[in-house]
Amino acid sequence: MKPVVYVESSVISYLTARPNRDVVAAGRQTVTSEWWDNESARFELRVLALVEDEISRGDHVAAQSRLAVIENIPMVAVTEKARQLSSRLIQEQVVPKRSEDDALHIAIASTQGADYLLT
Repeated sequence: MKPVVYVESSVISYLTARPNRDVVAAGRQTVTSEWWDNESARFELRVLALVEDEISRGDHVAAQSRLAVIENIPMVAVTEKARQLSSRLIQEQVVPKRSEDDALHIAIASTQGADYLLT
């Protein structure tokens, strides 16, 4: 059985973005593309409907490109247990209050048995 990787929206964005002139962003794009091309087949990939919502925003053509990447990746449900953990991560200041979506990503990956959270 392959390890499960929960894929966060920034991965999809870096994977499909036009090449960036910023050195840091370009580096992230390169690392993301290399992982996707060379390593992703070793894992069972999962995304959350929240990811679908996040990557649907912005330029329509770019959004369609991002959505095509996740087209065949199974979606993970948001459970009450994940919502509770997400709230606790914020209450305990493990995740900043302004990063509620990030807390939810962490909580879902944790409660749904993901081996890795790719962000």
